[in-house]
Amino acid sequence: MKIYQKRDLTIMELPGTILVIACDSSGGIGRKQYDELCVDPFFVGKLCARVALMELLSVGADPVVLVNTLCVEMNPTGKRILEGIRSEAWNIRVVTGSSEENMMTLQTGIGITVVGICESLKISLGRRGDSIAAVGRPSVGADVLMREQDLPTGNDVVWLRQLPYIGDIIPVGSQGIRKETSHLGGIKFFDTPLDMDTSCGPSTVILVTLPPDRVDTLASEVKKPFHVIGEILNPMK
Repeated sequence: MKIYQKRDLTIMELPGTILVIACDSSGGIGRKQYDELCVDPFFVGKLCARVALMELLSVGADPVVLVNTLCVEMNPTGKRILEGIRSEAWNIRVVTGSSEENMMTLQTGIGITVVGICESLKISLGRRGDSIAAVGRPSVGADVLMREQDLPTGNDVVWLRQLPYIGDIIPVGSQGIRKETSHLGGIKFFDTPLDMDTSCGPSTVILVTLPPDRVDTLASEVKKPFHVIGEILNPMK
């Protein structure tokens, strides 16, 4: 068995299959007394699950188990979080987890781990000269809910992964766009209206690599904000 990390993923190569593990967490967002951002806990569960699922889907893994660790009571906060999780992870075979029933909590906290399987990883596929496109728009905090129509979803990642000309797909979170491009190798950046260094919150942007002659095709089909931010000079091996 071989175990290693790539991007935000933990990968276990087993005989005949590959296990891929992704996780995400959220704190201080919800409707408890000391939460910094007041939102329906449904969206906390939905977006936290989406982040971990998109990480797996981006490399071609099929999510099979989701584990939620809720740092809140089950009723009512935990139930609402779970409704959000299940709205995003409706096709996962096993959803399990735990909640805090011994102590009163004054802030909302949640962790999610998702396990997926695949036969081969769709990773490090970018080629020299490929364009790098950003789908979505950097958003964090209250802006996320205000721009919900712009957010990439798991379904978007599945659709992109099925396109034969798409290379790498990288969800972008709190480290920002520029930092995540380091997984692609040496990059030439283009002028863009996007803030390349700000947090993208719960994966409000996904990066994709593709041949330059396919950019117009993809731009015409994507229903989310779309910007070409650069090209690969020296691809990551």
